[in-house]
Amino acid sequence: MVDLGFVGPKFSWSNLQSLSRLIMERLDRALANTNWKVLFPNNMVSNLSRMSSNHCPILMDTNSKDSPPPRRFRFESMWLSHSNFQTVVSSSWGPFNDSPVQAIQACANALSSWNRNVFGNLFKKKRHIQTRIKGT
Repeated sequence: MVDLGFVGPKFSWSNLQSLSRLIMERLDRALANTNWKVLFPNNMVSNLSRMSSNHCPILMDTNSKDSPPPRRFRFESMWLSHSNFQTVVSSSWGPFNDSPVQAIQACANALSSWNRNVFGNLFKKKRHIQTRIKGT
């Protein structure tokens, strides 16, 4: 048996304690034998973000094309101060009043797309500004 490796967070388990007592480990792994690896040569194991458990969920894609795992939606508080925020939420939420799960997914997708169009890649902009400040 061999460890298939992973992409994503380095540690798959946390004791969820305060920083002074925090313990994080890679306890969860995907293992396979050589026959399995021959059957699934394009496999990819992803440690996903921890949500409500002390373990990260593990996603195994047996037909990966080296695509990264899907990004988890992240709400940005700065959106609240933008004049179009309420419009984006209202227009994306409306069609799915009967299904809260679909409404949340549609809203998250709309906000993610809106964020890319309005704010762009803030991490890239920040690096560019820091480089200019350093003069390199």
